[in-house]
Amino acid sequence: MKITLLLLTLSASLTCFSQTTVYTENFESGNSFTMNSSDLAAAYTNNTWLMNNSYSGGSGTLTCLGFPLSFTVQPTPSQPVGISGSPNSNYMHIAAQPAISSGITSASYVPADGTCFFTESNFTKMTTPVSTTGLTGVSFDFWYICGGSAEAFGEVYYSLDGGSTWILKQSTLNNTTTWTQLNLTDAAWDNQASLLFGFRFVNNTSAAGADPGFSVDEILITSNSVGCAETTSSISEIVCESYTSPSGNYTWTTSNTYMDTIPNAAGCDSVITIDLTVNATASSISETACDSYTSPSGNYTWTTSNMYMDTIPNAAGCDSVITIDLTINTVDATVSQSGIILTANETGATYAWVDCNTMTLINGETSQSFTATSNGDYAAIVTVGNCSDTSACMNVNTVGIQENDQSSLVSIYPNPSDGVFYIAVSDDAQIQVTDVSGKSILSDNYSSGQHKIDLSNFRNGIYLLKVLGNGVVSTSKIVKN
Repeated sequence: MKITLLLLTLSASLTCFSQTTVYTENFESGNSFTMNSSDLAAAYTNNTWLMNNSYSGGSGTLTCLGFPLSFTVQPTPSQPVGISGSPNSNYMHIAAQPAISSGITSASYVPADGTCFFTESNFTKMTTPVSTTGLTGVSFDFWYICGGSAEAFGEVYYSLDGGSTWILKQSTLNNTTTWTQLNLTDAAWDNQASLLFGFRFVNNTSAAGADPGFSVDEILITSNSVGCAETTSSISEIVCESYTSPSGNYTWTTSNTYMDTIPNAAGCDSVITIDLTVNATASSISETACDSYTSPSGNYTWTTSNMYMDTIPNAAGCDSVITIDLTINTVDATVSQSGIILTANETGATYAWVDCNTMTLINGETSQSFTATSNGDYAAIVTVGNCSDTSACMNVNTVGIQENDQSSLVSIYPNPSDGVFYIAVSDDAQIQVTDVSGKSILSDNYSSGQHKIDLSNFRNGIYLLKVLGNGVVSTSKIVKN
């Protein structure tokens, strides 16, 4: 793997603010909130605050005016990477009492319809106040979802006197079915000895609900302190597969411009802009080969058709992953021998016959079968599509014996003819006529004497007459004009 780093740093000393964490709650190791408080005349008859990691919805029934009614709770959306323990971490949320009775404890609510369920609100607050004495720029940050309408929504409150008096900061948190991060600031929160925050779910009369219910997670209170030397810098990174940010908080696998923050030498923020290039590549190819295929890297040789993977360096020196759709074609180059007749076993191919002694092609011999006219060694070149293979050399050594014995066994006349041939055999014999490809045209047993062979219904050309009798094999060419 090749990694090239070019560092271009632009630093500036500023009078700025460093961030101080005053309070944090992610509900993973406990709960510093008092749920279902009676502050602001809140109740929990129809809905209640819960803290859990339940995300599955379900179906159940409730009773209204003595009639059972069915309902369905949708699953709570999974959390994004920015929330600790995502995608299904502990969180604080509203849940409908009828859903809880049916064993469903994800985020939901039962709407106030003015008939069976009535208007109420549900309140939860920090159990212990925090101090921001000497601190400025206090901010309140949290993630939330709330699928409610204009009549069912979440609110954020704060108190500067330990909870005796509550002040509304943010209202109408609704119509949000994906986890959303919200950051609130207020100068009133600076330099306070007893600061509290709380959340209220307001459920006014409405015809229908829209899950999920008001849910909160990853709460953070921070402040700024004066007199910090902040720095900024820019770097360009070229990597092959992935890059981990200087803070270690992020891992990126695609080219883009990113931001990261780390402490500088003064303990303040150092904001880094990263121009990242990721040079890993991927491609697909289709290949057709004869018998075998060697992969682009040279590391593999495949002999069967299949889908394969290979890796080679790309122009940047990084991995280039290649998917290969491979088709392997094979040719049967074996030859069968019957006396002086050689026949290639592959059908439907293109053929050429070779004299192995001189390694030259035999002129005009392009049929599947070849009849030797002289003793020697012969081979077939068999071609199917773009693939060719050559058979082993086959030895023929009986040409002279057949010709010398032919006159005592058989005579043929007229030859050539218009299709009617007469043969005279001196003894009982088996007669077989084939075309030049080796296909049998006629086969029979004959007694000694003269016999008629009629090839009138066959096309003009050369045929092979094979006579087996008295221990002698004779093969002759006959020509139909």
